[in-house]
Amino acid sequence: MLLLDLSKQSNELILNVTPLITSDTPELFVRVKTQFDFKKVVFPLGVNMSLFPKRYDSFIIVSSFLQGLNEGIGLYEIFEDAELEKILEIGLVTIKNPIIEPDTNFVSLPDEDETKPTFKVYVKR
Repeated sequence: MLLLDLSKQSNELILNVTPLITSDTPELFVRVKTQFDFKKVVFPLGVNMSLFPKRYDSFIIVSSFLQGLNEGIGLYEIFEDAELEKILEIGLVTIKNPIIEPDTNFVSLPDEDETKPTFKVYVKR
């Protein structure tokens, strides 16, 4: 399972697709589809940044590629070509959106009992 955190500038994807590649000049692409609203994005993987490419692959994904995706769970597919025909890997992805903390703290009223907890309210963007 992959995690895509939209609050970060970029996300690192750790994969193992190099042994599955059959082309001499592969162009790796990822398609992410959310399961709740079926939105899709396709983006290139770029250069493998792995220090040990025989053991694993490491790709840096800029979060701007993920615009339009909502928080939730989805499906990712990794393709060897730009035509999105040869699938190398399929799996689940969790898409995480940032939580914004407001400036105001809300407390329980009118009871002045200090043993009761104080609450903070968080809203999603």
